[in-house]
This record gives sequence, structure tokens and C-alpha cells, in this order.
Amino acid sequence: EYTATVQVVVTAQSLCNLTFEYIRSSAKYQALTPSQKAAVDKLAKAACDALANVKPGQNPAAKALAVALYKAAVTSLAQAGWLTPAQAAELRNLANQL
Repeated sequence: EYTATVQVVVTAQSLCNLTFEYIRSSAKYQALTPSQKAAVDKLAKAACDALANVKPGQNPAAKALAVALYKAAVTSLAQAGWLTPAQAAELRNLANQL
């Protein structure tokens, strides 16, 4: 048996990439037409846009607002069925690490 400890650094870009990966891997998304997929991608992009201004050393209030906007968007995506509840919870928890 092998065990190891790893440190994962969450960035706005990595969180955005994971958000898209989760959405695009869903059966619901896969069943869409290209134009419908584009519409859902816009919703995911809006969530990611909230994180675009998160930078190291940023004003804590501005960062908290950006993270709150992202989390609200993730909740909406989950309610619409584009993310599972577990995926949404994971994304919100990872957003706390930004």
C-alpha cells in the first residue's frame, strides 16, 4: 500500500476548467444540440466570469463578492440539472480555497 499527501492549489482558471468539465460530461449536456450546448456554455462562462478578477493579494471584500457570485451561479447550474448536487458542493468548497 502506498500513501501520499498532496497539496492542491485552486486557481480561478482551474476551478473554471473543472466547472466546464463537469457540465460537459453530463448526460443531459451530451444530449443537447450544438446551439443548445452553446447556450449552456454561456451560463458556465458567466459563472467563470465572476472569478475572472480573483487575484492573489486582492481586496478581501472584492474577492468575497466574486466568490459569492460564482457560488450562486454554481447553485443555479445545479438547480437546472447541469451539475449534480455533489459536483456543485465540491465546486463551492473549492471556491472557498481561492
